Amino acid sequence: MSDEQLAEFVWGLANTGYAFLRNMRPDLVKGSDTTGLPPVFAAATEGRNMLSTWCPQAAVLEHEAVGVFLTHSGWNSTLESIYGGVPIVCWPFLAEQQINCRYKRTEWGIGMEISDDMRRAEVEALIQEAMEGRRAGRCAATRRS
Repeated sequence: MSDEQLAEFVWGLANTGYAFLRNMRPDLVKGSDTTGLPPVFAAATEGRNMLSTWCPQAAVLEHEAVGVFLTHSGWNSTLESIYGGVPIVCWPFLAEQQINCRYKRTEWGIGMEISDDMRRAEVEALIQEAMEGRRAGRCAATRRS
């Protein structure tokens, strides 16, 4: 993703008001080897964010506090989110990710897709729909306890 896409994405996430875990590899932003964000972002989300470069994803997705999973939609992430019973917001980039996203959206009804030209308002709206809207409880019946 570009620096602009990252900024729109994280500000959309921040604008929801929800607590979040942002797990991002250092090589995710084109031409950058950092996952850093401006200090104003850290200040705006203080006390409700956790930023990391790695986490035990399957274990996190099985935790009852997780309300939605924003993912590129790789197959492992797809399986782990289904197993954890978590609604999905997909942002596919390459390989099988677009196909996985399509199935989550149209066939299984457990996911929504971020458009290629996404802006923060779209990210915010998708997260709120997954957390509070008609899709919020869709995966809850499969959630493991």
